Amino acid sequence: MLLETHRQASRMGTVLTLRGCRPRVLRLLSLNGLRRVFDLAV
Repeated sequence: MLLETHRQASRMGTVLTLRGCRPRVLRLLSLNGLRRVFDLAV
């Protein structure tokens, strides 16, 4: 769901920023290589 929302935002010329992610979520994003895809405000 996050990846599709990111794609839609990109098509519209906007940036999806993930804020307040818990360490477990950041770890999952890192393991999947998605941490570099999303704009993160940690």
